[in-house]
Amino acid sequence: MSDPRLELLLALGDDELVIGHRHSSWTGVAPHLEEDLAFSSIAQDEIGHAVVWYRLAAELAGEEGVTAGGDLGVKALAQRAPEGGDLGVKALAQRAP
Repeated sequence: MSDPRLELLLALGDDELVIGHRHSSWTGVAPHLEEDLAFSSIAQDEIGHAVVWYRLAAELAGEEGVTAGGDLGVKALAQRAPEGGDLGVKALAQRAP
């Protein structure tokens, strides 16, 4: 990938996906119920933002049949994982349709 626009969209999507997952790890540990629910909603929003960035990147790359869901993030991360890198992400990408 040499298109800087594509790299930017994928980097933004990666950031949102990681932040969303990190925020979701705090679900259930807030001192008050309202804070817990708010943080869960924020995490969900961040993951939704990642889907938007990955969709835009897929459209820019000319991929057909792009659908919403976690597979977009898995595929995008697996494409840029270094050799011998995150094997969990690569295994998930192989199972993705």
